[in-house]
Amino acid sequence: MPRAGSQGTGSANTSEVGRDFYDHPAVKGKYASTPREWEVLATLLREAGTIGLDTEFHGLDVRKQSCVGRATIHVWSVAVRTGRQSPLGFHRARGWVLPVAALDHPALRAVLEDSAVTKCVHNQPVDDHAMHNHGVQLRGCLNTLDLARWAWPELVSEGGFGLKNLMYVKLHREPVCEYEDVVNDERMENFVRTKTVRRTVCACSEPGCRKRKPEIRDFGMPGITHEKLKVEEQVELVTEKLVRFQHPLESIVPGHPRWELLVKYAAEDAVAALEIAELAQDEGEPAPWPYEDHGAGPASPRRRRRTPRPGYSQPVSDQVVLMERTGFRVDTGYCAEMMRKAEEDEASALYWLRRWYRANLTDDDWFTYEDDDVNAIWSSPKQLGELFDYLGFPRSPVWKKGRVRDGDSKLDATALEWIAKEYPQAKRLIGKLIHLKRIRSGKKYLLKLRDCGGFVNPICGDASEIGGGRFGAKTGRLAIKGVVEAQQLPSNPALDLYQIRKAVIA
Repeated sequence: MPRAGSQGTGSANTSEVGRDFYDHPAVKGKYASTPREWEVLATLLREAGTIGLDTEFHGLDVRKQSCVGRATIHVWSVAVRTGRQSPLGFHRARGWVLPVAALDHPALRAVLEDSAVTKCVHNQPVDDHAMHNHGVQLRGCLNTLDLARWAWPELVSEGGFGLKNLMYVKLHREPVCEYEDVVNDERMENFVRTKTVRRTVCACSEPGCRKRKPEIRDFGMPGITHEKLKVEEQVELVTEKLVRFQHPLESIVPGHPRWELLVKYAAEDAVAALEIAELAQDEGEPAPWPYEDHGAGPASPRRRRRTPRPGYSQPVSDQVVLMERTGFRVDTGYCAEMMRKAEEDEASALYWLRRWYRANLTDDDWFTYEDDDVNAIWSSPKQLGELFDYLGFPRSPVWKKGRVRDGDSKLDATALEWIAKEYPQAKRLIGKLIHLKRIRSGKKYLLKLRDCGGFVNPICGDASEIGGGRFGAKTGRLAIKGVVEAQQLPSNPALDLYQIRKAVIA
């Protein structure tokens, strides 16, 4: 296996530096907060040659938005290897957390921008973009997420390649916590609500009066009455309730109740990335070539020579980062124009479907539906399936992903086409339904492109980890998602009613 980032693999000299640094009088604990500490730390990182790196940032929803231009670093962490070796075969690492201000320290920035110092970063794109947003041109990265995918492909079905899962299955230790454990919290809050209360009062205004008969004044004149009256009053009730909330990451600073936990969490990610890198680099070929050429690969039809099986390639990860950062421009005016047309087409298709519905259904259980209820049928597989069964349409045995299980019902475009072919009476209706699907598919892309602000930074990746925030397929191929699923833009003119690709400005 070609070893990526082989420079600075954690020599004994580096380990000694790491141990000495922890005892250095200029450094106290895991949080390095002063320029003096940053100076000493920069020297350590440069001498180590290979380090762990991670960032904690805010300013976006990382599951839906690109970090480019959005992510703002709150704290970041680094790690170096020590002389202590785990029985599992990796050198244990030590980590430190630094404030965002440390990115402006000349010595530290020089290390971050030096390609001779390898930075083991788990999920490189997000941390690379976050650093770039602060003016740091990060160089010398080793994307341990992609490396782990290459080294341990079997983990695709064993919890995935997220750093926390790798801590369990490869480092054999429990993570400090999840990110949600750092920011999520609970507190008791008072809630005030108004309640209308009805009560009985006496006309004499005396609280708790039980008299019934009116009082008689002198000379037989009527006096104070004790008539009972019903009155309504607005009363404020105060109740306590346990409320879940999140601390903004940027609010967790020294002195905050969650500060110590944040420091431990941030330091651990840089440490784990460095330890995982060492294990992954020491792995042998994860999937040996199964043919007799002993790994030379299949012969090229033209050149009749063997092509070596590719190993892990860090340059590919670097290019993905640049591709995300470059992005592409969008003609939002064109998208708005096509969106108006799509909305008109959708309204026309729904009008036809409503007319067909009322012309062909006379049963009171179906016929009395209002317009909105009828419109909802065409986008509900459950209701549409019930309607097809009521009309006697056959169920399709196939759909886009192959055969349909016995007793199940599928109504995607492939299934609808089969029904139209086998049951000619349904052909006209199904033609309109497929047309409506294509209109709405185009609307989905047009809406995102129209509202993207004229520029899209895609999110690229192949994330199969369970619960992870990356995007892509389990096969390892790259996919593009985020603001818009650019890779899935239709290219077939029969499917792309609005020529959506024209909105992308090359």
